Amino acid sequence: MTRAALLAAAVLLAGCGGTSSPNFGSLGWAAPPKLFKPARLPDDRVLIGQVRNNSFRDLSLKVGDFKVHDATGALIESTTQFTNSYAHGLYGAFQRPNPLPPDELTRLGLEVNLPGGKTTPITVAFRETKGSNPPYEIDYGLGSLAIPDNIEPAPAG
Repeated sequence: MTRAALLAAAVLLAGCGGTSSPNFGSLGWAAPPKLFKPARLPDDRVLIGQVRNNSFRDLSLKVGDFKVHDATGALIESTTQFTNSYAHGLYGAFQRPNPLPPDELTRLGLEVNLPGGKTTPITVAFRETKGSNPPYEIDYGLGSLAIPDNIEPAPAG
């Protein structure tokens, strides 16, 4: 009986734990993301990458849950979207329903349902300010994603 109790406890403990547990809501970079600095906006940063759901369950991701912090934990003003291109809303300024329909939230990259093992694009823009201390990270509530230190020049275009 003791052996069965120990086995049951081990199974239960394997499913518990922090954000590093593979079956509890952890995101990771599918490949190293790119961090760009626009030429005419020297304090702005744009991160483009793909995140992978490393858990065994679907994750419901909302842009409002993604916050950029510096090395001291200070919040840095930022914007996140689950898209790698621009998408214009379907509604005019005075016609937008509140709340937006789920399909529109997904189309605009404001929300995404990410099954286990799958990836989605992510774009994060933020501005370095005096007093902010790199390295930066993205906190999404269930864990965090490191932002690379190496800044690349923005592509011409």
